[in-house]
Amino acid sequence: MPKNKISLFIIDDHPLFRQGVCAIVASHAEIDVVGQTDGGDDTVPAITAANPDIVLLDLSLPGDRGMRMISEIRAAVPECRVVALSMTAALATVRAAVAEGAASVITKGASSADIVKAVTRVHDGEWYFSRDVSDRLLERLVSDPTPEPAALGDERYGSLTPREREVLLLLAEAKSPKEIAYSLDIARSTVDVHKTNLMRKMGFHDMTDLFRFAMKAGFIDAAEWSPIPPSPPLPQSQDRSSRR
Repeated sequence: MPKNKISLFIIDDHPLFRQGVCAIVASHAEIDVVGQTDGGDDTVPAITAANPDIVLLDLSLPGDRGMRMISEIRAAVPECRVVALSMTAALATVRAAVAEGAASVITKGASSADIVKAVTRVHDGEWYFSRDVSDRLLERLVSDPTPEPAALGDERYGSLTPREREVLLLLAEAKSPKEIAYSLDIARSTVDVHKTNLMRKMGFHDMTDLFRFAMKAGFIDAAEWSPIPPSPPLPQSQDRSSRR
């Protein structure tokens, strides 16, 4: 393979998707697929052997394997950069992926052009996010320009797994377990397990503790959330003369 080519390794548990990506990059002479796996236990050794420039990684691998694999890949092949494929543009997922070491996050609904742009731009040392992800990031930046969440220095928060961090952030955004399960493409029962674990690790007694932490850390705006819903307006009193 010529040195000027970008070597790409694909990780996804759906063979048809891997075949689709191969078909997309086949028309781009500057990209060469050097390997692919379904995300099993042999994945990191295979990546180490292939030594690719870029790994295209599905975050929705079973058992939260996708998110955890980002740091495993970066540790095994430090020069390799990761393009994360997400089922959702949720900020919790984007933050978790970037925190683990991803240089790009694109959603699975992104166009074939997005996949190629992500691979080439990340190879050039840039960051790349698909349009829907960029829109969410810009929206959050405009509404809350906090540069760094204070939680990053919290040992309790540091003890959470990437998936537990995602669930925490989505809970802080007042998402229901059902909505979180849909956003992260996991079972409702799995959400409940992550919630139980993160509440225990963080020392939260109830959801009020979680919201207070999220506000203090800068994950949510205190002005946008109140633990006590506003009281409904009192009915207007009727004029006695109108009564019969």
